[in-house]
Amino acid sequence: MKKNLIITCIVCLCIAFVVPVKAQKSEKQLKKEEKTRNKRAKKEAKRLTKLGYYQAAGAPSLVDVLKKSWSYEFKTNKDGSPKYIVAEGVAVAETQDAVLTHATAMAKIKIAGEVGTKVADLVKDNRGSVQLNTKDATTVNKIIAKAQTFVSEELGRLITLSTLYRNINGNKVEVSIRIAYDSKVAYEVGKNIVRRKLEEETDLLDEELDKLMKERYN
Repeated sequence: MKKNLIITCIVCLCIAFVVPVKAQKSEKQLKKEEKTRNKRAKKEAKRLTKLGYYQAAGAPSLVDVLKKSWSYEFKTNKDGSPKYIVAEGVAVAETQDAVLTHATAMAKIKIAGEVGTKVADLVKDNRGSVQLNTKDATTVNKIIAKAQTFVSEELGRLITLSTLYRNINGNKVEVSIRIAYDSKVAYEVGKNIVRRKLEEETDLLDEELDKLMKERYN
């Protein structure tokens, strides 16, 4: 009994010693990664500044902006899938307001394109489970072909990660903007808008629409 107690105490002491060591290693690794990110961000900020890019007055330092922007690319959901869709839009115009609007629209279209393709693939994969007449089949094809446009019109709550300006030829402004959108939210927006279009333009029943929009898991 006494011997067992001694062994238990030794095990507890070993665990108490090992856990802090692992925590220290983890903290050390985090600091190393942070140092690497800082170095990379400083190098990129210096390069962009040399190219003539600048931010609006009052914006955080370019180094901090770049670090934040990159961090969104590596965030994941619990299942390991990307948490955000990140896209960049670049445009040139004569006024800052006009160029910002154009660049944002371009970035938004890229996100919508990714979401639209995913939703279209879902419907294509499920099409065999529903008996479609010629008219409805044609309409379904037309709607999923326009999924990107539909999604782009519905997307809201964009997260602006960075906005960089550069003067071009003295009378024009170039803007490079990076935005992010929650991938799960975007996908739900895409599925909802495509389903709504199918409800409006086909004679499919609710149960048939459910089959078309059903997720298939491995």
